[in-house]
This record gives sequence, C-alpha cells and structure tokens, in this order.
Amino acid sequence: MAGHLPIGKAGFDMLIGKGKPFKRIDILRLNDFQKEFNEKLGCYTQKLPTNEYRMDEEHGLKDHFVIYFYKPDEAEFSYEVHLDNQLKINQVYLVM
Repeated sequence: MAGHLPIGKAGFDMLIGKGKPFKRIDILRLNDFQKEFNEKLGCYTQKLPTNEYRMDEEHGLKDHFVIYFYKPDEAEFSYEVHLDNQLKINQVYLVM
C-alpha cells in the first residue's frame, strides 16, 4: 500500500466545486477506477470507490467522494483528495 501524508487542502479547494475547473459532473460521469486526462487541470483524474478508500476515522469527517489526481511522469504530483457531499475538501493526501 502506498504511503499517505495528510497535507491539508493543498490548494485543491481552488480547483474543485461550483464555478471551478473540476466540478461535480466531472466526478459523477466517472465509474470507480476510471481515469481520464483533465485538460483544464493538466493531469489525470481517477475516481476511487469511496467504500474502499474512505479515511473518515483518519481525518474525522465523512468522505462522499475520493478522487486521485496525478501526473504519470511526475512522482511528486500524486494526490488523493477526500471530499464531502458538497465537494468541500475533508483532506488531501500526498501519495508516496
């Protein structure tokens, strides 16, 4: 299993939500484990199954969505973003 380092919101709150580059529709149209390149963000996004990847006990909030943002050629750009039902960020983890 990859290591997960909690890093707060890491600026993802500026990218996710209504009126921002990554919206609810971008999440809902993906199936679990489906990945696609998001041109607006310049990285791949992958929807992870919340029931398997939730970390509610770790950060104390209820996860509704878990999205993985990454760039295959940049090991330093690998983030797992945990969101509530309103797309507010519960926690961002740097995946190592």
